Amino acid sequence: MNRPRFVISAALALMTAAAATSPAPADPAPDVRRLAELLAGEFDNFRQVWEDGETKSAHPHERLHAVFARVYLPAFGEQVFYGKIYRNDNPADLYRHGLYSLSAEGGGPAVEMRFYSFPADRSHPDAHLDPAGLEGLTPDRMISTRGCEVYWDPEGEGFLGRLREGACHRVSKESGQRLVVSGSFRLTEAGISMAESAVDEMGRPVSGRGEEVPFRLQRCRFYTGWSVVQREGTEEYNITRDIALHDQGARVAVRSEKKEYEIELAELVYQSSKIPILKLALYEKGEVQSFAYTWTHPGAERIGINLRWIQAGFTLRKPAPGGDK
Repeated sequence: MNRPRFVISAALALMTAAAATSPAPADPAPDVRRLAELLAGEFDNFRQVWEDGETKSAHPHERLHAVFARVYLPAFGEQVFYGKIYRNDNPADLYRHGLYSLSAEGGGPAVEMRFYSFPADRSHPDAHLDPAGLEGLTPDRMISTRGCEVYWDPEGEGFLGRLREGACHRVSKESGQRLVVSGSFRLTEAGISMAESAVDEMGRPVSGRGEEVPFRLQRCRFYTGWSVVQREGTEEYNITRDIALHDQGARVAVRSEKKEYEIELAELVYQSSKIPILKLALYEKGEVQSFAYTWTHPGAERIGINLRWIQAGFTLRKPAPGGDK
């Protein structure tokens, strides 16, 4: 029996109207691109470590430095980063390093970040400086634990990231225990915070500090500059050019003839006044207390110090238009 045309036409009209009024799914691609823009750069929690010392925290944080550099590895996706996190201002003391891919393929509106570690723990330690060594890598040659993806949702001017509850399982290299890992993260223009913890299969805490005390890594701004140090007993100076420092506690060594000194650049917040500053400090090699320093406002384009026998000056290195920070 033929169905009347007006019934079919009415049904089609209702379907068309419903499609017109239903909100279209959000395009996650802009979020992927924005997350990639925020992730590119270097981050350090020097300020947090310094504040822990000033306030005599009962649970001081260890020093962490993170590097995230874009790399071209289409086998892993369009937005791929080489990333490494190291401890104690020592690039050889690796906490984690590998590849991070960002995609909108996580089965939801959030951006999925998948981590791939190298089969050899110490391989490619400086791929951000020479990414050519990564050429030819494919996902099947890396280690990626399913369930340990981080899902990022827009929050204000940044992103909030989380591991899915109970989904990330790892085996401890030290004890061989099976662990359940949880984590929350926040990424903004200012920096990144990280809170990770692990429990055993009985739910007993094994590692981590919990979400109440995350690691807060500030975004590093880089400066280039010079120094001169007078040689002992002479009117001559040792000149060092093209010094690169970031403003989150980076140090570099310079020499007179017989003695070594260190220059440090650090963005801090004085605990008494809560005023943020950019501090340029001079140390004798290995000393904790500086013998001279100067300061200005954070993000200043230039900062310098002149004690006649030792001098230094630095200028903010601005990123190229459209380039990474």
